[in-house]
Amino acid sequence: MKVECSVVIDQPPSVVFSFIREEENMPLWVSNFERLEYLTKEEDEVGARAIHHFNENGRSVELEEELTVVDAPNLLEGIMKHELFEVQFTYSLSEIQEDRTEIKAVIEYTPKSLLFRMYLAFQKQYFLKRHEKDLKRLKEAIEITEDVFPDDED
Repeated sequence: MKVECSVVIDQPPSVVFSFIREEENMPLWVSNFERLEYLTKEEDEVGARAIHHFNENGRSVELEEELTVVDAPNLLEGIMKHELFEVQFTYSLSEIQEDRTEIKAVIEYTPKSLLFRMYLAFQKQYFLKRHEKDLKRLKEAIEITEDVFPDDED
């Protein structure tokens, strides 16, 4: 099952890319995110691995992430693995005007069991709305943060 969504953020791609990769920013925009545990020294390079910890309806869920493409500030791809499914993600960032970025998210869920395949078939709209909400929260978080703490120009 694949979901795609996008949003325009009033910041340049370099600011957006940096923001989405900072652990302290993730709770501001990633639904149910709790913490990140790095498994490799490299954090933002191809092959970097980490465990993402989520709280989904009171249950602890862990997904192991591996970055497969890192082309800052334009592209971030990776795969997140769970015992029931895998999630391939792509975040493409394009400058559409000066200091405006369109970020497109393509998230593809691959079930590892028949039961989870059936679950995904009925939940596509839920996941689409969840990712749309995450991107909206990303936009709000970046634009508010950058307004409150603008870069020093001295």
